[in-house]
Amino acid sequence: MKKTILLSLVTLTLASCNQYQNWFFEKELQLNNVHAIGITTVNNQIWLSDGNGNRLVSINEQGELINEIKNFERPMHISAFEGNLLIPEYGRDTISILKPSFKKTSLITPKLDAPAGIHQWKKEIAIADFYNHRILYKSKNKWIIIGEKGSHNGQFNYPTDVQITENNIYVADAYNHRVQVFSKTGKHLQTIGADFNINAATGIYVTDSKLYITDFENNRVIITDLKGKKLQTLEENIEKPTDILVIKNQLWILNFKKSSISLYKR
Repeated sequence: MKKTILLSLVTLTLASCNQYQNWFFEKELQLNNVHAIGITTVNNQIWLSDGNGNRLVSINEQGELINEIKNFERPMHISAFEGNLLIPEYGRDTISILKPSFKKTSLITPKLDAPAGIHQWKKEIAIADFYNHRILYKSKNKWIIIGEKGSHNGQFNYPTDVQITENNIYVADAYNHRVQVFSKTGKHLQTIGADFNINAATGIYVTDSKLYITDFENNRVIITDLKGKKLQTLEENIEKPTDILVIKNQLWILNFKKSSISLYKR
């Protein structure tokens, strides 16, 4: 009898630990004419790419402007690695690297046509090559091409964002209205969101157990587990979302049209 009770308690405890916790709207930060497309953090600073303003801006946790760096050509979904900012310049067909000293260099890549997103994981790099309808992935100093234009699994219709994890590559396949998952050899593994009625999957954020998708035209963010099961849909105070990020247990959602950030908490 004691063993049965103990087993029941353990089962309940595990179920409680695995239970999904909903996000709830907390507040909105106004950005004063910063129409942000991408968000990342580096050296404890929050950076946004202002696509309309052709600049990067850093803000504090109240949304106030701290710094700005100009002379980019429509910077898109940015990321950070080892203190550097990685910036896809959609208007210049290049990837820029901004060092902590703010010195700007360029990443040597195959020819790009409007890069929309970039991510680095250890020594691996992936780029969403928007008008070429493909992902460029570099590992061990070798670039491979993933995908081509089309609507079948393994094909893209304007990919806008990409993220590498330990085992996989996640792609926001914007105008096929879904997210696709690939192995690091370029094999298609999974399609997520094809039945969610997404209208432009513009941005993604992947944790060790969750996938966050910005549904741009439907003014919402969809959260799933890594198997593609929908866990929650966020809609409150969200308008034309482009990117998302978890910072200090808050979910930051960029509202491109409203020039604001919606903060959610658990």
